[in-house]
Amino acid sequence: MFQVYCEFNRVVGQGLRENFFDALDRFSPSLMDLFRKKRGLTGQILTDLLHKTKVNEPTHIRCLILRGLPVILGDDPSAFFRNCSDVNDNGLYSQTAVGILCMDEENSTPLNPSKVGIILEGSVVMDNLANLPQAFCLLFGLIYALHLDYPKYMKNTFNFVQQLPAALLGFKRASPRHGISHGNPEISCCRHGNHDAAVRSGAMRMADSRSSRTRSRNRGIKGHGGKA
Repeated sequence: MFQVYCEFNRVVGQGLRENFFDALDRFSPSLMDLFRKKRGLTGQILTDLLHKTKVNEPTHIRCLILRGLPVILGDDPSAFFRNCSDVNDNGLYSQTAVGILCMDEENSTPLNPSKVGIILEGSVVMDNLANLPQAFCLLFGLIYALHLDYPKYMKNTFNFVQQLPAALLGFKRASPRHGISHGNPEISCCRHGNHDAAVRSGAMRMADSRSSRTRSRNRGIKGHGGKA
């Protein structure tokens, strides 16, 4: 664990754990507000997550944000968060390239499982981690340290999470595979102190982009059918 933090610091020039959680906590209220405003199926899923969240428990709020972001950004959290009751039952995650293993036990909840591990290339490389946010933070560091690609089924979420500490602290360096665009409007907004507006803008822009692509595909399908 310590080695992951050290390598991230070497690559990026910033501390991982402190900056990751500071940024996550700083922007959680704005993201929770955005979750509450969503409608349709996405809104139903987010409402269910909100109902499971203990708002006076910081770890629960962090879990909510990390669970809710892939929903609102159009990723596939079911391919990333893999549930099992026994870490040795690798048939449930052997095909998972990058993910978090949530080990269910009595009194655990899907939002904040009692035991958590990290999956890389179908194997658990870390287990018995304290909680889901810690696992996500360490996985983020491993991706940088090992120069891995973000998994396609969670690419939007990782790209967005990457911008949170960058927006708050102005990260200057990034992994060669995941360069941060300092010219985007969210980063510019944050440089002028409008952090909450930047996060809301970034999440809404990515969610709207996903909706636009879906509408375009639907129009294409209808048009093709009409010609036939």
